[in-house]
Amino acid sequence: MTLASPPRVAIGIPVFNGQNYIADAIESVLAQTFEDFELVISDNASTDATESVCRAYAERDFRIRYHRSAYNRGAACNYDLVYRLCSPTTYFKWLAHDDRIAPTFLAKAVAALDADSEAALCSSLVQVIDDKGEQIRIYDSDLIAARVSERPSERFAVCILKSHRNSELFALIRRSAFERIEPMAAYYNSDKVIIAELALLGRFLQIDEPLIANREHQKRATSAVVRAAWAAYHDSKGGHWNRFGHLMVYRDYVRMVHRHLQDWRERRNAYASLLKWWGAGNNLITFCADAVAFVSPKAFVFGRRLKHQLLRPAAPKCRAGTDYSGD
Repeated sequence: MTLASPPRVAIGIPVFNGQNYIADAIESVLAQTFEDFELVISDNASTDATESVCRAYAERDFRIRYHRSAYNRGAACNYDLVYRLCSPTTYFKWLAHDDRIAPTFLAKAVAALDADSEAALCSSLVQVIDDKGEQIRIYDSDLIAARVSERPSERFAVCILKSHRNSELFALIRRSAFERIEPMAAYYNSDKVIIAELALLGRFLQIDEPLIANREHQKRATSAVVRAAWAAYHDSKGGHWNRFGHLMVYRDYVRMVHRHLQDWRERRNAYASLLKWWGAGNNLITFCADAVAFVSPKAFVFGRRLKHQLLRPAAPKCRAGTDYSGD
């Protein structure tokens, strides 16, 4: 790579108060066997030692750029910002500040995407780890149709109807596909919308090795933030309608089908999947919960706590490292 030409891969780390784990994430990038990359870190006005950690790395390696916002923009805006701060590379990847990637991830994902120009992204099995970095289990999103089907409506259907952890958000994504989707929105589950839209644009490739590590810990955003506060987490301006996350998700599903599918059969099939969406999983219940949160966030939080007290399941007995293909 020279200063006159951009690298082939850009990795963006959006972070807020990530001092505990961001060094581990950065080290995992620097350990890549594929070296033609840049790493851009967008700090959302952290109040801990995140800035000093990141600046120290940026001074050591010219491939690392650090940007600090003057105020907290909200997570969704920061995810979009870190992408816009990156060079116009062939491929792009988000990396959560508390996750990490195996040394061969970029090399294998780049090779897979280079070999299949129609694919939108390349992911891998996910190693779910704890706060100490120890393996809990291996996860497979099992979005089979998104990997094998040539029909956009079938890829879209499996992404919206099957429950999954949204791990494809952290895949290596073809920039030409990424440029055609809408930015991450400031509502709960907006990451599902990005994955569904990418599925309309190309197949998903997967490396059948656990090359992405996803960390579960108490301070993780998805663990620490309840639905009523999610919009505030994603949008520091706290848009009122963003509390109605499931309605926003459905609206954007409809919009992307209209935008990307021109063949009437494909569009018809995608709309049929959107009708099925209401009966899939807990979508209707979640929609009702969002309605309560929209009217009264305090009532929602009380009901959520009561539900968990009444319906708390017994802890499953299983060994660490057990393989799961579900959530």
